[in-house]
Amino acid sequence: MKKIITSLILIGIYSVLLYISIKELNNDNELILSMVGTVFGGLFLSLIYLVLYDFIYRIPDLSGKWEFTEITTKTSFNPYNNMEVTYLTIIWNEGRNIFGSGEKIFEKNQKEEIEFKTEKRVNIEIEGHIKKRYFWDDEIVIHYIEDGRKRKSSTIHKLKLKSRSKILGSFFKTAANASGSSNWIKKEYDQI
Repeated sequence: MKKIITSLILIGIYSVLLYISIKELNNDNELILSMVGTVFGGLFLSLIYLVLYDFIYRIPDLSGKWEFTEITTKTSFNPYNNMEVTYLTIIWNEGRNIFGSGEKIFEKNQKEEIEFKTEKRVNIEIEGHIKKRYFWDDEIVIHYIEDGRKRKSSTIHKLKLKSRSKILGSFFKTAANASGSSNWIKKEYDQI
């Protein structure tokens, strides 16, 4: 709120000074009028840019607890077809860079549904970045390495930010060359 008030005060001061400068100058001072107009115009445009960048087009804060589900639609290993895998993650972003970790908590395949208890959960390490889009949904790329039961695998998600609590997109996984859709939902958590 302080930034908005400061921005409005600066715009007001600019307007008053510009009005006074134009009122006080006459036709004999066209050079001075031109210089004053250029300086104040530059300051005004800079201020508008900062307000837009800070308040309207800011980088989203994704920090928090997220749950995402991958639904496999293509794979080289038929038993994985239509498999749903859910992970619970904690991520944070520092500017455009994303970091985090998580655990596989649920798997639904053609034969069974498995809820992983704490000691059986598979860990993942997450990295990614945000691509700021000014006229469309922001794009997010997430890469994680899964320390699987048999071997490590790598997965990449290409996502679009739909709201502060929903991210949708697709994934490709090196395990069984699996690919499909990905749905991220932000979860509430107790404040510390």
